[in-house]
Amino acid sequence: MMDRRFFLKGLGLAGCSAAAHPWLTTLTLAEGAPSFGDNRLVVIILRGAMDGLDVVQPQGDAGFTAARGGLLSPATDLDGTFALNDALSGLRPLWQAGELA
Repeated sequence: MMDRRFFLKGLGLAGCSAAAHPWLTTLTLAEGAPSFGDNRLVVIILRGAMDGLDVVQPQGDAGFTAARGGLLSPATDLDGTFALNDALSGLRPLWQAGELA
């Protein structure tokens, strides 16, 4: 009869073996994947007081303005609906080029 410890060891070994297989590793890391242009992935890690609504602020929303009050950071208009926090002004050229969503 198989006990729990034996089963978990076998499951762990099977998982490690599968993860180390070259075919699976290539798929996971996307090595050798065809490229479809000059794609970019921009990852912004928000830490501390800056959150998603501080990065891209809704414009003309009285409720948002009232809730944030004096915590609102200076921002530059993007499209009349949203504004980009001035601390992230380096991302503005990407927005203007249509490469930032």
